[in-house]
Amino acid sequence: MRPMTFIHRSCRTLAAFLKREDGVTTVEYAVLTALIVVTCVASMLALGPAAGDTFRSTSTTVGTYGVP
Repeated sequence: MRPMTFIHRSCRTLAAFLKREDGVTTVEYAVLTALIVVTCVASMLALGPAAGDTFRSTSTTVGTYGVP
């Protein structure tokens, strides 16, 4: 009998994982990840201009005092 290769073991493990129905499924993880990404993008779009203004103001203030 020949030993199982890494790829063969990985495929069997993946198949067993996909057959199980207990716990959170891959689809639920994908939906959760998509919601997190949408939230992050929306917050960056909303807060981006204000953050840019803050960094610009700080840069101008630091430049005024001649800090090297």
